[in-house]
Amino acid sequence: MTRRFAMLLWLLPACLAAQTDSLAPYLRKPVLPHFTLQLPGRDSILRSEDLDSTRPVMLMLFSPDCEHCHRQTLEITRRIGELGDLQIVMSTYHSLDMIRLFRREFDLDSHPSIRVGRDVGYFLIPFFAARNVPLLAIYDRKWKLLEVIRGNVPLERIQAALAREAAPAR
Repeated sequence: MTRRFAMLLWLLPACLAAQTDSLAPYLRKPVLPHFTLQLPGRDSILRSEDLDSTRPVMLMLFSPDCEHCHRQTLEITRRIGELGDLQIVMSTYHSLDMIRLFRREFDLDSHPSIRVGRDVGYFLIPFFAARNVPLLAIYDRKWKLLEVIRGNVPLERIQAALAREAAPAR
């Protein structure tokens, strides 16, 4: 009996470590990840360090051929004025040609707070354990994770996540 108990005690740390490792990376480290996106411009890249570190950020994983992503993008662009100083970074793994068409279709160049790029290293999809798109990851002004939203949502849900940041801590 004591031998079994000793064996269980010996295995317990390994089991706990395995549970921790099974968490998605965004849960283990709930801050804006370091990323690099290729922008559809001549040798243009966007790194997380290039963003304004005093403004909130929303990462949106999307696919240019996804109808839900189209609806989410339309909702965001129609009501972008209601999102304040939010920086929006849209990431996909699709080609730069598809990104160019998507940007043109939604006139994203007229929205300076929206950047669209290609995740060449396929970093963000496994980081967020994304199984489908759109996926929205909302970060506060200190780039701490507020919420990860999977699927198409009304703008009010994004606003509610950003409002939690503004509420004083108790």
